[in-house]
Amino acid sequence: MLGPTLTNRTKLLALAAVVALALAGCGAASSSSTPSAQDPADVVPSNALLYVSLPARLQSPAGPAFSAVLNRLFGGAAQAKVNHLLDKLAASAHTTFATGIKPWLGSHVGVAVTQFPSLLGLAAAGIGGGGSEQATIGRAVLADVAVIVPTDNPGAASNFLKLADKGGIPDGLTATVHGNYVLLGGQAAVSAVEHTTASKSLADSPGYSAMLARLGTQPVGSLYASARLAKTYLALVGAASKLPASIFATSEAQLNKLPASASELVALTATDTTLQLNLLQNGFPEKSQRVPANVGTLTGASWLALSTGSFNLPAAIQAAFKFGVSQGISQQAANESSKVQHAAAVVDDALGGLGPISLSMSGTSVGHANLGFSMTPSDATAAEHLLSVIYDLAHKDPNNGLQGSPTAFTLLTKHHQVLHVSEVAGRIQALIGYPSASAFLNSAVTLADNASYRAALAQLQADASVPLYVRFGPLVSLTAAQQGKAKAVLRKLSYLIVGHTPGDTRIVLGLN
Repeated sequence: MLGPTLTNRTKLLALAAVVALALAGCGAASSSSTPSAQDPADVVPSNALLYVSLPARLQSPAGPAFSAVLNRLFGGAAQAKVNHLLDKLAASAHTTFATGIKPWLGSHVGVAVTQFPSLLGLAAAGIGGGGSEQATIGRAVLADVAVIVPTDNPGAASNFLKLADKGGIPDGLTATVHGNYVLLGGQAAVSAVEHTTASKSLADSPGYSAMLARLGTQPVGSLYASARLAKTYLALVGAASKLPASIFATSEAQLNKLPASASELVALTATDTTLQLNLLQNGFPEKSQRVPANVGTLTGASWLALSTGSFNLPAAIQAAFKFGVSQGISQQAANESSKVQHAAAVVDDALGGLGPISLSMSGTSVGHANLGFSMTPSDATAAEHLLSVIYDLAHKDPNNGLQGSPTAFTLLTKHHQVLHVSEVAGRIQALIGYPSASAFLNSAVTLADNASYRAALAQLQADASVPLYVRFGPLVSLTAAQQGKAKAVLRKLSYLIVGHTPGDTRIVLGLN
């Protein structure tokens, strides 16, 4: 085995990319009774921080439906492009996809991150930057990552690995065949996989198996993350940024309250006419909403409808910003604490006191679109402050036709429509095209009466709250003058709808 070089490391990563793209893009077929159909999660340690799975059996429920969706969106040329990319990547291992990889390739690929102890040590030591330090960090990251591919042809897989190893595999990385699994990755991660038994595997863990069961169908791809990943992230950022420990105290306290099985699963599923992204949680507390989000009560002509119910979206944005400032800033920004504090103050001033939102857009031509916006502040003072801020900003532009007072005023849009902004019964409202707030919030015909909306609603969980609905047909009309690939894809989309039940959020993209 030769010493580590960039070329050899690139080869091993390219090899892993070939495997992943092959399964995601073309879907190697196999019988469910063969070793190649085994789930890589069967050998992933149950305490893995992160696990990505890309099942792609063409005869499975997920495979043909996903292929149909890709062909519907991008045409048959998409597969040819994937095949060309696969051959380019395989060339780095002195072979082709058809002759060197496909004969042994199983029906699934898994990528597991087992732990981050070595990377945490580097962060604590303050290692960063470039050159040799980057190489050290790279080895530390890869040490705990393993790519796992089941195979029913271990001999062909071994021959391929010998070809890939002609130039020498870098120190700290391993490519091997273990039983009916091809393993690629860091020595620590590969060793953990080799010593994992069925009863100690992720596939047999309560959280992972429960979320897959709730999904109810084979996913095209999925990503599993243990809550331990967030704890590791906090420790990593805390060590690297050298920020005061108090900044992380609240987040760490919340994470420490979670059960050991707390985890999340993001899974992509498909039918012939839909793509669904499912976000599942296990072991996390669910905060109940006094008023569930329900866009179905907004006007039936809406092609964009948003409702946050009693969920305070601006407050959530504000909290997320503060979290990002405290935990995602660079060391330089940490040293310039005054800038960080100023940024937080700006967010506080802009979002503080705001509340739940309803939004609707309708109309199919520029200059004749309707917009309705309603927001309920936390108190009257917050409403007055926000209106005053907006009024003062508008007052600086002499060409917008501003009329009225800070509590009720009108503006002219660039398409010469009148925007009415006011505070009514504790709500801040902004209207374009609607004769009154009642026409927006209390329409005689709502989305619940709309057949297209009801068809989209049928794709969601029973009793789901619905915070977002988009109909793409009117968007195509609004962008009639524009052309290009994006417009061509947009024509093939029918709707986007989001549904939420405790521990389960579903995002559905419908196709024409």
